[in-house]
Amino acid sequence: MLVQQYSVMGLQEACQVFQACFINTTGKSDGNVPADLVQEWNVKECKKHIKHMYSNKLDANICNRTSALPSIHAIADNFDTEACTIIRSKKHTRKQNDEDELLLIQDMKKIRPFHYTSGRFYKEFNSIPRSISEKVDGQLLLKWFNKNRRTFFI
Repeated sequence: MLVQQYSVMGLQEACQVFQACFINTTGKSDGNVPADLVQEWNVKECKKHIKHMYSNKLDANICNRTSALPSIHAIADNFDTEACTIIRSKKHTRKQNDEDELLLIQDMKKIRPFHYTSGRFYKEFNSIPRSISEKVDGQLLLKWFNKNRRTFFI
């Protein structure tokens, strides 16, 4: 995406546009979240609050409720701190798969699955012939061809 923008804009403008696609929700160095994901969270939060309004879903009430969501969160957070509520859940960290991928790459280098090796076959696929010509019956093919010859040449 950055390269595409850089081809149209200058480097500084492209970096600014790319950086604008993310929102830092925590203020920490690793707190950047894609802006569209934050918008999805906001929509989910609004839908949850609208759902709990039950039969009181007038346009004015919905506007008041959704515009008050930041205040509702602030009040809830203040209550949690005053009441010494223990928040046990933490942000899930993303597991790094680099070591697993390197092991897989080393195995693939040994096996070389995309290079032809004569006589190599898969144990699980015993019923699959190595060549399609092994399964073709020449007499039946010739008979079928003679029967359907008119459709090929007309």
